[in-house]
Amino acid sequence: MEIIHADFVPTASTPVDYLLGHMGTYVLWSTRASRRPSYIGEGNVLARMVKHVETYGSNLTGVVAVLNEGSEKQRKAHCELLEATLFEVAEALDISPTHNKAPGALILRHPWRRS
Repeated sequence: MEIIHADFVPTASTPVDYLLGHMGTYVLWSTRASRRPSYIGEGNVLARMVKHVETYGSNLTGVVAVLNEGSEKQRKAHCELLEATLFEVAEALDISPTHNKAPGALILRHPWRRS
């Protein structure tokens, strides 16, 4: 068993230098979202956030967990595992995100997916 240390913190109180060049997993809500998150994602957090602002506008709130332990390959795997877990929990609670076009790379590559 491998432990993934992921502390989710609000994006609004996260300094940009904490995100620079780091990989992580995040959940975003638009101003119109109430019950469901707008997007669940993983990757280079700051680069991904810039893309989401271009797509959905700057009125996003959210939480982010920066994963900085292990090699780059391990961090990417941890981000994908955490993202897949968030997708599964969201599906189980019937609050799947409204803007994800795909359920995440890890889920697409593994057969345990129920849908």
